Amino acid sequence: MLRFCLRVIGFVSWVGAGALIVIDGTRSIAAQEIETVSLSTLLGTKIAFIAAHMQDDHPFLWSALSGFLGHLPSSLFFVALGAMALWLGRRPANEFGFDDMA
Repeated sequence: MLRFCLRVIGFVSWVGAGALIVIDGTRSIAAQEIETVSLSTLLGTKIAFIAAHMQDDHPFLWSALSGFLGHLPSSLFFVALGAMALWLGRRPANEFGFDDMA
């Protein structure tokens, strides 16, 4: 059941990433320069809630994450999230090293 949930999360995040790529492409064509939706723009006010709690407990970790993840294109984040979820939800390898014939 956990593998199924991870696969669903992976595919849904890939679909979301595809939609964000289309949005980024449309905005870039209209502006005639590359424009992407950053993760901090996508999350909006939720980032302030996370920042309030993380700055008190882990200020060094928050400064590193906010600098890197804040400017990361959201489509790239969702592609990576989907790939990680699909990798975690994959079927286990056959113990004899042969694929199923069916």
